[in-house]
Amino acid sequence: MNRTESSADSLHHPAASGKNQFTARPFFLFRRTALLFSVFLITFTVMLAAEPFSSFQWQQNLHLFILTFAGTGLLLQGCFMVETLLGKKRGNVTEKKDKQTLGTGLLITAVGVMLLFSISMTTGLLGTAAAFGYIIGFAYWLKYRSSFGSFMQAGVFAVFPLIAWSAADDSLHAAAWILAFLFFIWYCTYSLALSVLKKEEYIKAGIPVLAVITGNKTAKLQSILYASVFILGALMLGQYGTVYLVSVMVGGAVWLIWLAAGLKMQSDKKWAAGALACSIGCFSIVLITMAIPAL
Repeated sequence: MNRTESSADSLHHPAASGKNQFTARPFFLFRRTALLFSVFLITFTVMLAAEPFSSFQWQQNLHLFILTFAGTGLLLQGCFMVETLLGKKRGNVTEKKDKQTLGTGLLITAVGVMLLFSISMTTGLLGTAAAFGYIIGFAYWLKYRSSFGSFMQAGVFAVFPLIAWSAADDSLHAAAWILAFLFFIWYCTYSLALSVLKKEEYIKAGIPVLAVITGNKTAKLQSILYASVFILGALMLGQYGTVYLVSVMVGGAVWLIWLAAGLKMQSDKKWAAGALACSIGCFSIVLITMAIPAL
């Protein structure tokens, strides 16, 4: 049996369930905190980025920022609570205490969605889609069953740029959909690098990410593909100016060089850490340089 098969089989071994799956809890708590911060950053910058395409003026609509932050924050926190419970029980929620926790998580999610509905019907519907996709599609259905769970999670998080844009401009300009696509692609590269860096934690938790199922080399090759698509997609938003375009090209070149170098790099952990840093840096460059003209 090769190393990849051994890793995949360990997902179904008794040692990968029960108490042992929670030895990786600090890592997953940190990841959720990072994702929440990322969504807040995306919300702020995307609402600013919508200004050139609409009549939205951020100085006169600070209340929309507050409502969007509160709505997305509560929505995500509620989803995370439900996800934690479903992971602990693997979908078998029977005890009274667990049902109360599930109800609390769903209630918090619902409050977040209602806050988004208070902004506009479009924003609320997008929030509903994100909540449904995360709880049912990802946490309940795919997270512990398939490596496609990462794609479902990426699809859910791709909705948040649309939520932010619709809070500023309900018409959803084509640029909003490009941003949603970019976030989907970026999240795929982020997840691939993370699956290599924290493979042991995913095995302990019983989560079948790509690096566990098919090996690190496949994850590296797919990272190069997704990063290339991300950079090409980002260049489609050239209306944000020369600084934006130059920043994307320089940041993208550094990112691709590092990813390609990883094919011959001996330390997979070192490659994954660098890939994470490059992906976060490149995406931050895209967001910040888009928002600068509105400030």
